[in-house]
Amino acid sequence: MGKIRKEKNKAKTVHKKTYTQEDVNNALKEVEKGMSTRKAANMFQVPRSTLYAKHKELIPVEGVRGPSTYLTTEEEKLLVDWIFYCNQRGFPVTKSQLLQCVQKLVTELKRETPFKDNKPGRHWWESFCRRHLDVTPRIAQNLTINRASATEDVLKNWFKEVKEHLHKLNLLDIHPSRIYNLDESAFFLVPKADRVLARKGSKSVYKVVHGDEKESLTVLFIVNAEGIMLPPMILFWYERTPAAVTNSLPPGWIAGNTERGWMTADSFYNYITTKFHPWLVKNNIQFPVLLYVDGHASHLTLALSQFCKTNQIELIALYPNATHILQPLDVAVFHPLKSKWKKAVDQWRIDHGAVKLKRENFAPVLKQALDSMPNLRNIIEHGFRTCGLSPFSSDAVDFNILNKKKKKNTESSEHVDQDLADRSSEQEEAKKHLKYFEHRLSSDDLQDFKNALSNGSLKISNSDNEGLFKYWLDMKRLSGATINN
Repeated sequence: MGKIRKEKNKAKTVHKKTYTQEDVNNALKEVEKGMSTRKAANMFQVPRSTLYAKHKELIPVEGVRGPSTYLTTEEEKLLVDWIFYCNQRGFPVTKSQLLQCVQKLVTELKRETPFKDNKPGRHWWESFCRRHLDVTPRIAQNLTINRASATEDVLKNWFKEVKEHLHKLNLLDIHPSRIYNLDESAFFLVPKADRVLARKGSKSVYKVVHGDEKESLTVLFIVNAEGIMLPPMILFWYERTPAAVTNSLPPGWIAGNTERGWMTADSFYNYITTKFHPWLVKNNIQFPVLLYVDGHASHLTLALSQFCKTNQIELIALYPNATHILQPLDVAVFHPLKSKWKKAVDQWRIDHGAVKLKRENFAPVLKQALDSMPNLRNIIEHGFRTCGLSPFSSDAVDFNILNKKKKKNTESSEHVDQDLADRSSEQEEAKKHLKYFEHRLSSDDLQDFKNALSNGSLKISNSDNEGLFKYWLDMKRLSGATINN
C-alpha cells in the first residue's frame, strides 16, 4: 500500500510542446481553410487550447509563451537600445546597472511587481536575455592599474575608434562652439597655505584657520572648444538649499543637493537638462553637439540617454585613467584656477577679519577667482588643442607625458624648484582631501574600495559606488600614494 501511495505522489513529468510563431500562423491558416483545431494542433505541434484561444481572438496571435512580462515590449526595447547606445559611446552597461535601471523604471511607472523593492533578480535577468538574443552577457575586460595606464598605442587606437564614430555621425569637423567637456573638481574651503613672509630665524610660521580644514565643495564645470565656460553647478549636501546660499549665487549659477555632496546620476541629469541644454538653445548653438566626459556610471543613465538622443547631444566617454591627458579641464583649467582660488580665499579672509569662509561665501569667492583669470578663454582653447579634441587629432597629444622616465627639458634650477614645490603642494592638498573623503565613506565601502585595488581587479561589489570608487582612485593618484596591483 505504501509503495502504491508513493508512486501516486511522484511528480508527473510535463512535456511542453516546442513551437514557433510561424507554426502558430500556419496552423491558423489551416483552421481558416476548414481544418479542425485538433488536427491543426497535432500537425504543427501547437497546444490545442492555445490555437483555439488565438483563433477566437481571446489572446493575441503575436505573443510569447509563459506569463506576461512586467515591462511592455516597447519598454524592453527601450532598455536594449539604451544598452547598445551606452556601449557605442564607451559606457558599458553591467547586469547590476540594468537591474537598477529597471527598478527605477517600474517605481516611476508605479507598476506592481513581485520584485523585492521593485528590483528584479536572476530569473528576470535570464528571461530578459532569452527574449533579446542580440543582448549577449559579456565579461568586460578588467583593467589593473598597470594595464589601465594609458599607453601611446592604446590612446591612438582610442582616437581611431572615436574618429570613425564621429565620421559616421558627420561630427568630425565641426565648429569649436559645438564641442564640450564636462568635469567636476573639489575646492577646499581652507586651501593649503602658500609661502609667506616671516621674521628671519623663525622656526615655525602658523596660519590661523577656522573649522574643518578638510571641508570641500564639488563644482561641476562645462567648457567648449571656443573658450567659453558655462555657469557651473556647486554641489552641497543640504536637503533644502538655504536662502543664504541661493542668494549668494552669481547670475546663472545653480546649486545642487546630494546626500554626500558628490556627483550622482540625478544631479548630473538635472544639470544637463536644466542648465546645459537650455544654455545651448539660448545661445543659438547648432545641433548636434559633442560632450566629452569621463566614464562615471552616473554619466549615462537610461533617462539621460533618451534626453541626449532626443536633443542631439552626443556623449563620448574619454579613455579610462587618461583624463590627465585627454580632458581639457584637467589638463589646462583646474591647476591655474585652484591657484587663483587660494589667493581669492586668502584675500577674502584678510578683508573680513580672518573669519571662516562659509558655504554661503563659496560661490562669490570662486567667481572672483574666475574673474581674476583674464586669459581663461585662451587657456580653455589651448586645453582642447593639447588634448587633441579640437581639432580632433592624436598628433596634438604629447605622449611623452606617459613616459615616467622621460628626461626633463633643461630648465633653470629656479623653475625646476618651483615646479617641484607646486607638485608637492598639490600632493599635500590631494592627501588632505583623500583623508576627508575616506572619513565620510562608510567603513564597508572603504574596505570594498581597498579590496578592489589590492587584488588588481578594480571591481567593487556595490555598483552604486562606481563613481565614488573612480573618484577615490583619482585622489590616490593625485596624492602620490603607492598603488599595488
